[in-house]
Amino acid sequence: MTDFIIFAGMQEPEHYAVRTGGQYQIASWLREFGYTVKVIDFCFKLDHDVLVKIAEKHIDKNTLAFGFSSTFWHIALVNVDGIDVGGIEYPKWVRHLREVFVNKYPKIKWIVGGANAATPVIKEDDWVRIYQFAEDDTLAYLDSLKGITKQRPKFNIQNTIRRYSDDDFIEPYETLSIEISRGCIFKCKFCQFPLIGRKKGTNIRSEDDIKQEMLENYYRFGTTKYYFSDDTFNESIEKVQMIHRISKSLPFNLEYIAYIRLDLLAKNPEMLDLLPDSGLRSAFLGVETFQPEGAMAIGKGWNGKYAKDFLLKLKKHWEGKANFWIAMIVGLPGWNQEQEKIDLQWMIDNDMPCWYHWALYINPINVENEKQFTSEFEREYKKYGYEFKKPNNFVNWVNGDLVHEELMSVAEKIHAETKNYKKIAGFRLGEYATTLRQNFSTLIDVYEEDVDKSKLKNLVKNQIDTYVGKHLL
Repeated sequence: MTDFIIFAGMQEPEHYAVRTGGQYQIASWLREFGYTVKVIDFCFKLDHDVLVKIAEKHIDKNTLAFGFSSTFWHIALVNVDGIDVGGIEYPKWVRHLREVFVNKYPKIKWIVGGANAATPVIKEDDWVRIYQFAEDDTLAYLDSLKGITKQRPKFNIQNTIRRYSDDDFIEPYETLSIEISRGCIFKCKFCQFPLIGRKKGTNIRSEDDIKQEMLENYYRFGTTKYYFSDDTFNESIEKVQMIHRISKSLPFNLEYIAYIRLDLLAKNPEMLDLLPDSGLRSAFLGVETFQPEGAMAIGKGWNGKYAKDFLLKLKKHWEGKANFWIAMIVGLPGWNQEQEKIDLQWMIDNDMPCWYHWALYINPINVENEKQFTSEFEREYKKYGYEFKKPNNFVNWVNGDLVHEELMSVAEKIHAETKNYKKIAGFRLGEYATTLRQNFSTLIDVYEEDVDKSKLKNLVKNQIDTYVGKHLL
């Protein structure tokens, strides 16, 4: 009935439910080689017994494996063999599926993939781990289970169309993920992503394929809203121009959210109009810090000198068309709390649309696992002044007067004290627009705190009930 069943979902608040892209990319790729694949999404939202019931509709003697997407499981401090490391919270629904299925279907293999596949929390020795980009490895593993030995073509992002299945039950109000390219031309010191530092202009999909994917999703599901999952969407003016051409050729008004590099906007002023005119409604801006020393340390020295002035210009230029989310990191080399307070007040006084602060996360034990992608800070943490003074702890760092545990509290306090100032922006815009079943443009000037959370919860319940109902027909 089904060769491969993928269980997926984002560990998210109860007032929104959205799909991520990786599981559908894997499913689409495998189907090209004749495999039958079922994706069961929103697993964190589903009743455990209902999840089992849905899965059992697709299991038979031909089922080879269960796959689990770990990318959006929560990261947590966990103790493994007496050592505190960065791991993930092992989801209760995954434990429940194991309790029900391991003995009942002993021949079916268990695969964990995605960004957290190297987690030490999952200790059962029957897990097959597939790391990060998984198209080729997953296909090879399923082939091995079926005894297929012929050479398969390698996955190439430059020549692919992600195709969903009718039984994904995608609703027209949902926001879908799409890749325009894969990898990043930059190498920020804190970044754990793979394929960073790639050559500019490489790993970009063809214009025809992107347009075809959007058209198929529109005609099949009514999709008009997207998350662009590129690490840096605006890496070149040519790429931005391509999306602008596509958007103007579509029979609908494209809306999207994307990771945008601020200094590239300043360097390429033509982008300032092309982006919102092509459908950008919110930009995720990795500013990280306004403090010059920290900005220089991570390879974003421009932000420490010019970001504030340019953000004022950007806000005015995009008024009524698009907004942005400013991502900030506390604890970078040379970070100063008093200056952070000044910078925060600047954002409030100048009505910046949205910002979020995180404490710098590094997990040097990752370096010991050759399959795990690691950041420069993790590989060379001593060089940047970080150390781990607590015995058997490789997460809670110290850097002079900076203490990781204290800075996590600082970041949480900043959010709690400033949440009333924040508009719906960044990828959160897609979450709210999906739940409220609205276009992005209707929400870019709405404050998060002004949205009725009980209404959101009821709409999410309706969305999940509809999804379950279609599966159990």
